[in-house]
Amino acid sequence: MKLDSDVATLEKNKEIYHAHFNSDPFSVALVVEELLDRIALHCAARDTQGNVEIAVTEAINNIAEHAYCGQTNQPIELLVQHAPNGFDITLTDAGIEMPEGKPPIAAQHDLNGPVSSLPEGGFGWSLIRSLSRDLKYARTGRENRLSFRVII
Repeated sequence: MKLDSDVATLEKNKEIYHAHFNSDPFSVALVVEELLDRIALHCAARDTQGNVEIAVTEAINNIAEHAYCGQTNQPIELLVQHAPNGFDITLTDAGIEMPEGKPPIAAQHDLNGPVSSLPEGGFGWSLIRSLSRDLKYARTGRENRLSFRVII
């Protein structure tokens, strides 16, 4: 149970959620569920909650799949802070660097044609870019840091 003083401290520090977890599917699902509970305390708009969920989940899945090449016992850190017009999201990992040292350009897919010919994946960066602003990536030493803002 949160005390009023705890909530005031969270608001003062702007930190809404901070977690260190492994890159396995169970840990990822648990962290996203906890994050959504916290976001709901600060934002009643279901659209914004959904945007945070999609952007964060896609970013974490990219870390697990690409930075860690599917290894499931690797560390990820998630920090979510309340900003004046949204939520600042920062993800940190120790996986391999992004190609060319920057987030990939969102892939353009031809969605015309039969369902059987449609791609099964490749939409992650398109979703992240469309749902967020101020997307930044940095590699410092052996650490990747991805940050972005989801607007309320």
